[in-house]
Amino acid sequence: MSDVFTVKVTGLSQLQERLESLPKKVAQRIIRTTLKDIGNVLRNDMVDLAPKHTGLMSENFNVIVRLTGNELAARAWVGPKQGVYYPGGDKKKGSATGKNPKKGGTISTRSVARFQEFGTEGEHPIPANDFMKRAFDQWQPYGLSEMIAAIKDELDKAGA
Repeated sequence: MSDVFTVKVTGLSQLQERLESLPKKVAQRIIRTTLKDIGNVLRNDMVDLAPKHTGLMSENFNVIVRLTGNELAARAWVGPKQGVYYPGGDKKKGSATGKNPKKGGTISTRSVARFQEFGTEGEHPIPANDFMKRAFDQWQPYGLSEMIAAIKDELDKAGA
């Protein structure tokens, strides 16, 4: 699920040079903070569009930002939190989804989000409701330009 929506930004060499002119920790803070802030806009769009049968899934979306090695680069993961399960399942029985589903086992919010996004087949099918894709499509036209503008603002504040 993490590779469904990917944005790769290239051609911003001047912005990269400005970041590299700063102390590494300052540049990393700018990148991390900006990605987290812009990621939260996408997260909020996902929450607004998510099905709200119980509210548990939409209450458990987050943004995780990871810096990439020694480079001034990062990635943001926006989506359902890991390790959050719907009530009623027995953790001792294992997972009710996946390759070896266990009857009466737990179901994670990530699994339910995937079922909602892509739909399911079988005895009790769930129709696809591409709320995460729609949120991304809604965010994409302005998200990247807002991220670049926010990084430029932070660079100006830092004097780079």
